[in-house]
Parts: sequence; structure tokens; C-alpha cells
Amino acid sequence: MKYYPGIDIGKYVHEAILCEENGNPVGGSLRFKATYEGYQQFVAYVEKGAGVNQFAEIHAGMEATGSYWLSLYEQLHKRGHTSDSIKSIAGQSIS
Repeated sequence: MKYYPGIDIGKYVHEAILCEENGNPVGGSLRFKATYEGYQQFVAYVEKGAGVNQFAEIHAGMEATGSYWLSLYEQLHKRGHTSDSIKSIAGQSIS
């Protein structure tokens, strides 16, 4: 099964929601700080919600606000998850 976390990127705090491939949300949203500890909290939230196993696929989408998304993008890729950064004005993928 595929899971899609959507992340609203902020300078100091991000907010995320995890959805199944059919668009149904998995639990509530998560607000987390734009810090290493916050990123670890986010990864735990996603992996717990998706019940990560060999059959789960996680693909994150996040708003490209300045450079604030880059650290989270790197953390996701280190864990083997794919992600795209979305231009908020044009709505186009830039990665």
C-alpha cells in the first residue's frame, strides 16, 4: 500500500497529515519543529501510521518554502522514502 504525507513547511514549525493512496487520512495531523528532533518525530509519526513493512511505500509531498524544506527532504531520503517539493505558486514538482 502507498502512503502520502503532505507537509506544510514553515520557518520554525511544519505541519503534516498522512493519507492512504485512496486519500483517506490516517489519524490526525502532526505539528513538529524544524529541528533534527522534530524530523525524527515526523518520521516516527509516518512510519507508525503506515505500519511500515516491506509492502508499504511512502511518498511525501511538501511545499517548497525558501530553503526550509531541504533538511526534511534529506532526512526522508536517508530513511529510504521518496519525496517531492511542490512550488506553491505554480503547483509544479521541482525535484
